[in-house]
Amino acid sequence: LGLIGVALGTAFALLLTNHWFIPWHGLKRLRYPYRDLFRKVIVPCYLAFGVPALLVFSLAKTNLEAMQPFLQLVISSALIACILLPSVWFLILEPSQRNLIRKRLLSRS
Repeated sequence: LGLIGVALGTAFALLLTNHWFIPWHGLKRLRYPYRDLFRKVIVPCYLAFGVPALLVFSLAKTNLEAMQPFLQLVISSALIACILLPSVWFLILEPSQRNLIRKRLLSRS
């Protein structure tokens, strides 16, 4: 298999060791409930990336190469924004920061 075999072997070894043991041990040691991890981390990640991923996969089925280069750029940029904005909003900003942005946006309109 060559280099692909090396990559697959490394990924398989990591999945069997570090990628489940380190989070499990860290949560256990910090006494952090698994329910909170799923509710505050995993579910928002899937929501922030799931919808844009569906858009990307549906766009991949279209014939993007047949479009004009500028249109390709606009569509690609819009999809990247669909991924970036929800992830920043839900995963990076804290509730107080989101409230401040909401207040500033509503005061302008």
